[in-house]
Amino acid sequence: AIRVFTDPARRKDAKALVHAANYGMGATTFANNAGISIDKAEVQLATLREEFPQLEMFKNQLRHTATNSGHITTGFGRRVAVSPDRAYTLAPAAYGQGTTRDVFIQGVLALPDYIASMIRIFVHDEIVLSVPPERA
Repeated sequence: AIRVFTDPARRKDAKALVHAANYGMGATTFANNAGISIDKAEVQLATLREEFPQLEMFKNQLRHTATNSGHITTGFGRRVAVSPDRAYTLAPAAYGQGTTRDVFIQGVLALPDYIASMIRIFVHDEIVLSVPPERA
């Protein structure tokens, strides 16, 4: 928010911008979703690229890898399939979501047995537990 908008209070706007950029959203679609002009959207996307050039290079590397191999590798080394014809939008998303999943699962695997035994299901980024009333 500070680097793009010079205002830390605009975190929500910055988050929307970063998600748009990471998913390969163009200025027109971002403008429509954010309720801003296309000119403003173009400036915001360009500012983000200028402020974080290493992130832009990394996303382009992921896209290149997915286009050529049909997969990316998460930060934990797990392969995630990415359709080469959709690599521009899916490769950065697969890396972010895949690595987040790996971190989540590492946390689950580190849970003490008495908590792990209560796990019933994973729902996106949450764990549903069946907790005995006396432990709740």
